[in-house]
Amino acid sequence: MPIQIVCPQCDTVLQVNEKLAGKKGKCPKCNAVVAVPGALCVNAPYAGRLLRDASPREMIGELFRRRKSAVLALYDSPATSSYKLSELPNTKVDCLGTEDMDVAQLRQVLHDLAKLAESGSSGGMGMRTDDGDQFYELKGDSLGMSLADFKIKYARRVEGESSSLPWCSDSMPGRVIEELYAEIWHAKARIVHARIDLPSEAQSPTIAGVDTERILYQFVDDQLFRITAFLDTEQFHVIRECIIQKYGPPREETKQPVEVAWGNRRSTIKLVRGTVRPKRASLLHFIHNELMQVAEQRKPKKEEDL
Repeated sequence: MPIQIVCPQCDTVLQVNEKLAGKKGKCPKCNAVVAVPGALCVNAPYAGRLLRDASPREMIGELFRRRKSAVLALYDSPATSSYKLSELPNTKVDCLGTEDMDVAQLRQVLHDLAKLAESGSSGGMGMRTDDGDQFYELKGDSLGMSLADFKIKYARRVEGESSSLPWCSDSMPGRVIEELYAEIWHAKARIVHARIDLPSEAQSPTIAGVDTERILYQFVDDQLFRITAFLDTEQFHVIRECIIQKYGPPREETKQPVEVAWGNRRSTIKLVRGTVRPKRASLLHFIHNELMQVAEQRKPKKEEDL
């Protein structure tokens, strides 16, 4: 099975023989050197799985598949509050690097990171640390991910269909597509709606073991700003409890209509209850706060529709 990669220089999508996994070659369009992901990343066997189910090697492999260079240092959490390795003599440390780095390069990165940590910056580079407000992710898809990465992650062929997945509205710009909730004005506003399944397949992904009617991914300026899952309202309580177990008590909860919300400075989760009679789906939204504002600002004003 061929490996689909994207040239980091010109963004050309390339189909590469799987025998070349782990090697490097030149892009036929711009001659840039392109690294082919190793065998672990070929078919992304962990795509769609929860992060907690992935192994460290799979995590580092997924980062490389997203065209990121990274190092991962692993050791058991200390029993004390000290994270100084010199004070943890019996702790074994495992260091993993993405496939574009050999052992010498991995050591150099670790050495440079130590210097950055001490000085705060070096050679014009800045070092950012986790501030605790990370973007929420659903089934391994993080808000803010690029449309290009999304297309690579979910690329597949469907037997009997002429087009390949994911199914994106930018393949038919300026058309109303009810199954994608795509409207004519979206193309001009650089808003793309996408699904990783076709209605004919009748196998939309599950969430917390609950079947979904569909999961809709929405991008603005090629960045994921909202994921919306359509759920059976009778399973509303199952989804609510699952989110509480993962993210804690909701930040806000209203009764009319029934809405439950979790959030941080960067992103929001909103669960909206539908109805049983008449049957109306419950909605689970994962929202990138800043990008959502961008998308809302591009919606045509009423006077423009006169």
